[in-house]
This record gives sequence, C-alpha cells and structure tokens, in this order.
Amino acid sequence: MKTILLVDTDSKLPWDCFGDLWTKPQGFRVLAAKRLDAAVTMLSFNRIDLVVAELHEPGGLELLDFVFRNYPEVPVIAITSPKDREIKRALSTLGVYRTLEMPVEPSALLDRIYEELDPEKEGYLQGFPLGAILQMVGMERKTCTLRAEAGGRVGSLYVQDGEVFDAEFGGSSGVEAALEILGWEETRTEIEGRCKKKVRTIPYTLGHLLMEALRRKDEESRKEMDVCSLA
Repeated sequence: MKTILLVDTDSKLPWDCFGDLWTKPQGFRVLAAKRLDAAVTMLSFNRIDLVVAELHEPGGLELLDFVFRNYPEVPVIAITSPKDREIKRALSTLGVYRTLEMPVEPSALLDRIYEELDPEKEGYLQGFPLGAILQMVGMERKTCTLRAEAGGRVGSLYVQDGEVFDAEFGGSSGVEAALEILGWEETRTEIEGRCKKKVRTIPYTLGHLLMEALRRKDEESRKEMDVCSLA
C-alpha cells in the first residue's frame, strides 16, 4: 500500500478528494500533518511514497530541504499561491518541478498523485538500446530513474521531465558518467518511477547528450579499426 503524506497547515486543500484514494483497488494510505514539525516526525517513522505539501511560508521550504537531504527518493508535489514568486524560484533551485497552484482542482490533484504513484512506471526493459528508451522518456516528459546493467557494470541516469539531470557510474557522476553509460551495448534497464536526484548537474539537453554519446562511440569504433589495420 502506497503512503501519501499530506502537509496542509492552512486547511486550503480539497480534502474530500482524498476519499477517492481509499476506494482504488491498490489502496492508498493518507497521513495528514497540520504542522511542519509533525510532518518531519511522520517522515522519520513511516515509509512515505509521496509528499503533497501546501507552501506559503519559508517553513515550507525548510520542510522540502529536509525531505531532499534525508529522503531524496521521495517525490514531492508542491502547491503554491499564484503570488508566491519567491517560493517558486526557490522550488526551482531545490529541483521541484511538480507544482500546482491554488485553488487546486480536486481532479487535477488526483491525476498528479496517480501519475507519481503509477505502478506501471516501474519495470525492466531488455533488448532496447538505452538511447531509444531515453528518447521515449523524453517525448513523454517522464520523471524517473534508469538503472542500467551491462557486462557487470551498473550505472544510473536520473531524469526529470524528460531531461537527464544527473548520472552515476562507479566513482564518477554528471556528464562523464552519463556518456559512459550511454555507450554500453545490450543493457538491461530498470525503470523506477521517481527521480532520486533533485539538483541538475548535466547542463545539456537530452538531444545534445545523445548526439555526444553517438559521436564518442563512432570515434572509439574508428580507433579500433585503425588498430586492427595496423596489426
């Protein structure tokens, strides 16, 4: 059962819509916090799959900072006021791109929750080039983590809204790790329906990253052919 932490200090969210979550076959559990310190306590003592937080004060950003530092795998849906420009800039800095504005339509909030917790967003893919998988993810503007395995090597690509934010392989990260992973052949890829990184370290678009990986791969192939011809 998926657990949602609802943080609503001003009682401005459409609480009635959360009743629909219990009627779904897969079932959802909703924990509610009226204070920020209560939200921190609930995060510390429960396995939380999603945070829905109404933000209107600096304390809300402190809560998000706590989530990102201690539970980077937990996605956050931030709900703001149209006038909260400073909070929106801060959210962008923290890497929060899933936002809704008050007043919130119940159907829009439920759609966003189902999108974040959709079990079909997770699974394994084998036999598909990693570049092709990323292109599909990019076209659908998905947020996820791709864990690739090939020849005993394991690496991760972190994707937010269809763009690669960060990557890890061995002791390397960022652009070099991403290009290394994209050069692998016959990968087995696990898709997890959330991005475990919130801060972008790769400044390039997905298209630029894929083109650079292809260029490096062609360059390596030419070098191998030159060595074989000399032998």
